[in-house]
Amino acid sequence: MTKEELCLILENYVEEDMQNIADDDDLTDVGIDSITFMSIIEELRLQNIAVTFMNLAEETTIAAWLHKIQQKTAVR
Repeated sequence: MTKEELCLILENYVEEDMQNIADDDDLTDVGIDSITFMSIIEELRLQNIAVTFMNLAEETTIAAWLHKIQQKTAVR
């Protein structure tokens, strides 16, 4: 998954324009909460990316999530 693909998913859940969110901004500051995590995880699972709530909750930035996602997809 690319950063652009992840941002396309996230733009449905954040309260700001994705252009205003830096890779190291905390996503919980822009509207991502635990319920939203679950929705995002479901979207990722539909793309065969098996991340868990804990994977995403450890560090809530675009950069961290992208790294976790890329780790999970590299294992396949």
